[in-house]
Amino acid sequence: MSTTTITNIKYTVIVFIALIVLSVNAAAPVLDGFAIDWGRVGKTITIKGTNFGTATPTVWVDGVEGATIYLSDTMKCFTMYGSPTARQWTISVSNPAGEMSNSLVLFAAGVDPDLFYQINDVYYLVGDFEQVGRGLFEVSRYGGGNLYPVTYINSTHMKFFMNTDLVQSYFVLFYGSYTEGAYNAGGQYAPVILASSFTPTGLTINGFLYSAQTTIKTGNPAADCEITSQTYYILSCVPKPTSLLNPTIQFQVTQSSGKQTTMPFIFTSLNGFVNDANNKCILSVTNFNFVPNSPLIGGISDAPITPIYKSDSEVKFSYPADAKCGYAFILSGGNRLTNNLIVCPRPLFFSVDMPSDANGYVLTVNGVYLYPYMNDPNTLTQTLFFTYTYADGVTNVCPPNVVWQPSDSSYIFTCTISRPNSFIFYVNTTTGDSNRFQFGNTPIITNASPTDYLVPGVVTITGKFFYEYQLLVTIGATPCSQATAVSSTKITCMFPSNVTVFNFNNPLAVEVSSEGNVGSEAVFLYNRPNPVITGATSITYSILGNVTITGSFFYSTNPIYVSIGDKECVVKGVNVVGTEITCTFPSTASPNGFVSPLNVHVSIDNTYNATAAVFNYFRLNPIITSSTSTTYGTPGQVTITGNFFSSKGLVVSIDGTPCTSPTVIGVTQIVCTFSSNTVVSNFKTPLAITVKDSLYTVTNSVFYYVRPNPVVSGATPTKYLSAGQVTITGKYFISPDSLSVTIGASICSSPSIISQDTITCQYQSDVA
Repeated sequence: MSTTTITNIKYTVIVFIALIVLSVNAAAPVLDGFAIDWGRVGKTITIKGTNFGTATPTVWVDGVEGATIYLSDTMKCFTMYGSPTARQWTISVSNPAGEMSNSLVLFAAGVDPDLFYQINDVYYLVGDFEQVGRGLFEVSRYGGGNLYPVTYINSTHMKFFMNTDLVQSYFVLFYGSYTEGAYNAGGQYAPVILASSFTPTGLTINGFLYSAQTTIKTGNPAADCEITSQTYYILSCVPKPTSLLNPTIQFQVTQSSGKQTTMPFIFTSLNGFVNDANNKCILSVTNFNFVPNSPLIGGISDAPITPIYKSDSEVKFSYPADAKCGYAFILSGGNRLTNNLIVCPRPLFFSVDMPSDANGYVLTVNGVYLYPYMNDPNTLTQTLFFTYTYADGVTNVCPPNVVWQPSDSSYIFTCTISRPNSFIFYVNTTTGDSNRFQFGNTPIITNASPTDYLVPGVVTITGKFFYEYQLLVTIGATPCSQATAVSSTKITCMFPSNVTVFNFNNPLAVEVSSEGNVGSEAVFLYNRPNPVITGATSITYSILGNVTITGSFFYSTNPIYVSIGDKECVVKGVNVVGTEITCTFPSTASPNGFVSPLNVHVSIDNTYNATAAVFNYFRLNPIITSSTSTTYGTPGQVTITGNFFSSKGLVVSIDGTPCTSPTVIGVTQIVCTFSSNTVVSNFKTPLAITVKDSLYTVTNSVFYYVRPNPVVSGATPTKYLSAGQVTITGKYFISPDSLSVTIGASICSSPSIISQDTITCQYQSDVA
């Protein structure tokens, strides 16, 4: 009975609600917007609006109906459906009465959590962000905490920076005030590296998210870096020396989850080394900024080594007595500046106790830098190798038996020799340096006969301990073939004479190898050739200057005499290859009219001579200063005075009229024949002399005629005692300094030159 009553009441309530709904839906549903106006197929979409008319109104996506889920009277949600490739969809809803709401556009966008990734302290969100609002995303640690901005990168990527708050759990992504989703559910992040530094003894990393299970590897290929200290924020480890051999390396910090952060690191490049003749080490570096640093060299001795020289490309230092083969590097203060480089000092011998019957054929060597292993307490890698080789080529290996002598940091090495024949003992380092000594009779060389330079010939070598077995001879490191031991004191061989030398007073080394014993002595001299002159630079005539003479075979440590023309050119120097002589020349030698080159003479040791016509002056523009005269109208010889005259292509003219057969005398005079028929209007005005040769043309007005005496050939008459004008004819009347005319003994006044052949004057006609 009670059950029936409850049922009736339920139906009554339902009818009542329906009546209310029908009353409310007098209008169609209204959509106000989306919680987030973008999404994807399969994602939950939340819509906001009014007048839905039901708890779960029908949703329409591009005209296709679907079901909604009730969130509140004004908010519904549904699982997005439709075309997954569409860039937007039209969304509307309808009430039970079939009334449609307004339409909204939902844009295609969203995240792809499977593609999210982390690079050190940056977490990248990957997805489709082309149609989302920028600057609206934020993240926070799940469970609360601060909000941190998410930065838009491009249409497929956004990022946010990791910090100690976010890494405590997985993160929540917010779009405005709405939660877009929670990600990285496991809360597993890669360690974050904020700073790192290499010290002389290890690697220190600063960041966060480090644990007791965190591991470090260095180098490529990666090698374990032994961790020496660890906190949540700091890691320290000791890398294996072999992992730091390259200037560009990387190190990886890895969590127990496998999450890993890899960081590159670039050292100043330590490229190589060489031990010089004094066993000082020169390290080759690239772009080494040594100015702000006080560099030291570590890795090969107990204490760091102070260099004796440093630049941006090399660092030089002396090996201390306790130096060993090791992983050398440059440090400054508490920082490692370079990568590792395996460096070995060259082994040095203080004394050698040769094997004999008396000591049981034990070879004993005392010296420094003989420790046979790498300067690394964690490994026993052999770096020095001890061998001895007999004349017949058989090589034996000695074990690395060394005993350290603390008094001077030297070592004593011992090895039992297999047979008491001549041999060479070697100590070779793993880096290619070596030292050796020879046991047996070393050939002694006292003399060698000469050959002409570049002319093959037989050389006779004298000395002692010469033997035919395994006989090899070189001169200047070039084989002297067909070597024959004529006796134990004489060898003959054929030498090509092609070893280049520049200083013929510097003997070449003659090396004789016999029975594995090698002797060398610098005793071979060429028969010196005469010098060869091929050219000379020019200087200006009459001006002191330096001349460079080119050729070959000039070099000498003895005096060299040079002359050009008939004047000495004082030698200043000869280049080391003997191809150039520089000398100071007074430029006073006759230039031969600047027509042909002057002889250059070179004499070396007053014995070796050469002469060649190769020197030419630079000639200045000719100068005309004066000339002799000829009598007007009378051909004659003219001497033109000046300087820098050349007969090459010489043409001379006076006022445009050729002065024929010009001849240069020295460089200061020209003699030529002038017709003297150039008409002048004034004997006081000089005529222009033009001198033209193959290079220059010069003009100067310096020529004057010698004026001839005037000649009277006729005169017009006057009437006796009747004054009148007389016209006098003749020649050479022009340009007088003064003019007077007399007829008989009477002056003809007011004389006037009409032309060079006419004068007029006033005559009293009073001479009886």
